[in-house]
Amino acid sequence: MIPRLYVQETLAQGARFSADARAAHYLLNVLRRGEGDPLHLFNGRDGEFEARIDEAGKRRLVLEVRARRRPQESESDLWLCFAPLKKDAVDFLVEHGYDQSFGARPLKRSIQRYIEDPLSEKILMGEFGRGDEIEVDVAPDGERLAFRALTGTQA
Repeated sequence: MIPRLYVQETLAQGARFSADARAAHYLLNVLRRGEGDPLHLFNGRDGEFEARIDEAGKRRLVLEVRARRRPQESESDLWLCFAPLKKDAVDFLVEHGYDQSFGARPLKRSIQRYIEDPLSEKILMGEFGRGDEIEVDVAPDGERLAFRALTGTQA
């Protein structure tokens, strides 16, 4: 099995660089690799590259980048949403998420049904955007929760 190693250096075909002390110890002493042994390098920016140990000594380990194995995958457009719940919204969730027989087990499904699902739909419809702080309160009809942007895009 060819080891895969994270490095901070910029990776490009033909590049050579000294590995840091921890990587050198790991490759030489733990995995018992030596000069000429293959490895895969990645840095989270340039993709994954085939490489080999070019020089191995007690105080120095030089890695040579050979060829790109695959390009860096783009980061997903996933972002974390935080929605402060007003007291009435918390009471609403507790009321709908508690069952005498099952206790608070249905709470997770209530959070999905009344917050996550409708909020996801509003984000997909463009009502809320990246960086919005969204307030959650009980809607006037008392049957659902309402969402309002406090910052950023105003719905």
